[in-house]
Amino acid sequence: MSFIEDVLVFAPMYVSLFWAVIFLHESKKDNRAKHFLGYFMIAASVVYLSHAVFFTRHFTAYLLLDSLYVLSSLSVYPLFYWYVKLLTSETSCNQKNLFHLLPALLLSVSIAITYLLMDNPDIYILKNMFGQKALSVDGTYLWKTQHFFHLAMRVVFFMQVLLYLYLGQRKIRLYNRQVEEFYSNIEGRNIGWANLLLFIFSVTAFMSATVNFIGRTFFSEKEGLLLFPAVVFSSLLFMIGFWGLKQSHSILEFRLDENENVQLSNSDELIVPENELQNPTFTMLRRRLISLFEESKIY
Repeated sequence: MSFIEDVLVFAPMYVSLFWAVIFLHESKKDNRAKHFLGYFMIAASVVYLSHAVFFTRHFTAYLLLDSLYVLSSLSVYPLFYWYVKLLTSETSCNQKNLFHLLPALLLSVSIAITYLLMDNPDIYILKNMFGQKALSVDGTYLWKTQHFFHLAMRVVFFMQVLLYLYLGQRKIRLYNRQVEEFYSNIEGRNIGWANLLLFIFSVTAFMSATVNFIGRTFFSEKEGLLLFPAVVFSSLLFMIGFWGLKQSHSILEFRLDENENVQLSNSDELIVPENELQNPTFTMLRRRLISLFEESKIY
């Protein structure tokens, strides 16, 4: 593998880490949603680090990273959905959302324990992950168990794609409707751009599923073919970070404006002194206003 290919293979990880630093540097108090997007980028960076280690054929490092890869890969969509909820419906980090990370935790721990119980996990990696079929070692019960866990991981990932894209789009649509009904000017407040994020995210998921279906070994064996998914993933991740950086309005600002509006509505009505009611200027102004609303119908 050439130097340029080495750089491009690690590019998605570099892009993810770049945005992670920027978003985590954001004040959690000032913009909780934008800050939380940094955690998503950290998970994405671990996923693409694992891909890079695979394609550069660092067998020992891949063995150590495999369980972390499963944890991060199955956390990406739940974390993104959590981010969408902070944009649209939750003003603080609800710990109940940790439940969405349970499948990732269970499968990653199961895979890590199975590797520890194996007598030859390195040979399992070489034969099953890197396609070295020439190895004559017969698969044991633990090998079959590990294969089942990895298959389960792919099924769970596919289900997460469908579930969280649907839930995220519904949250965004509901929030935008609330914004349009509350504000007379929705410029800068509508988060229709988040639908674009979901679209980009779905394209990324489709690319990931395609790579997994074809097999990463296929790309590693074809000279230069690896450059295409590396460039695509880097570009998509950069776009996710770019649109996330543009976010300035969320449910937190909406709730503050809503509460302020309620307080104004509940405050005492303006009381005009009796002597002002007899003022000719006041009387003329009142007549003109009545004329505008009842006759000209300016509304």
